Amino acid sequence: MNLVINNFNVEILEENYSFEGLKFKPQMKDYDNNHDWTSFTKRCSSEVSDNNYNTVKSIVNNYYTHGIIEIGVHRNGEKSFTTALLADKPDDIKYLGIDLGDKSYMNDKEKNIFTIQENSYSQQIIRDYLKEIGLEKISILFIDGDHSVNTVINDFLFSDLLSENGIIILNDTNYHPGPSIIINCIDENIYRVERYCVENDDYGLAILYKK
Repeated sequence: MNLVINNFNVEILEENYSFEGLKFKPQMKDYDNNHDWTSFTKRCSSEVSDNNYNTVKSIVNNYYTHGIIEIGVHRNGEKSFTTALLADKPDDIKYLGIDLGDKSYMNDKEKNIFTIQENSYSQQIIRDYLKEIGLEKISILFIDGDHSVNTVINDFLFSDLLSENGIIILNDTNYHPGPSIIINCIDENIYRVERYCVENDDYGLAILYKK
């Protein structure tokens, strides 16, 4: 498969992969699949545009049925996607934020807001903590950690916790390698893929709606 990203031709190798939701494991032929930034990645004027933020805030209000997992937490203050996710979250819906940094200042047991300082590759540690806080099913998975191809594939593994009719939100789908490539590998028998904020000066979003 060949993709054109920011006017660069990117050849994608399609490796066999058995995880539900992805048709294959994509690997860039001429770029490092463990790097967050490549020559076709570009900077935009705002990390989180008003369009990005408002799109997320309006859509997630329809999906507060089960828990929430967010990978990459509260990185832009009040303009962060974390704020959008939590703004109208009911107190009985559990939220877990996963980040390499210490986000424990957000923790609020009464409001079911929990964080864990951990690499998202530490799947077993994170899943053990999910059991500890009683978060068994999610209706929202927000992936916005490291944007390399291999890390986004790893983070997609948490979709096995997704409820029927849940959603996966991928940030930075316009120019970063992982999200911009993964959205082209989604099994559309399982997810409906919608892209948002595709204008030039925007990092972009995609939402995968589970069928």
